Amino acid sequence: MNYDTMSTMGEKTPPVRPSVPTPFVDHDDTIVMVAPSAMTRVACLDAAIEIGARPVQVTPENTLKVVATVRPLVIVVEESTQLSSSELTDLAVSVGAQLLVVAPDEVGLTLAERVKLAGRASRILRSRSGE
Repeated sequence: MNYDTMSTMGEKTPPVRPSVPTPFVDHDDTIVMVAPSAMTRVACLDAAIEIGARPVQVTPENTLKVVATVRPLVIVVEESTQLSSSELTDLAVSVGAQLLVVAPDEVGLTLAERVKLAGRASRILRSRSGE
């Protein structure tokens, strides 16, 4: 290994490495799906493609950290998720996201349309708050 020697202390320090991109650096234009079923995931992907958002799938355990980092337009959660409704509502309000709690029987085009509308509404609200 090639280390530069520090002249004052005689210690060896490693060379400086270039920075590594951090995941989740794009804020705002994301749709977060919390532990989605296959049908919920398909509906969210359809909505994300149409509104130009990036879909992010998370587990219940890392939901709080990821949502706080990416500040999504929409958070899509199925009713059976371990997270409490008050916790999810507080999280959505704190990052300015629309929260969609999905029933197990709500899939397909109906859900995709709800996600699209929520994403568009979130963008409008964010643009108005920036004025």
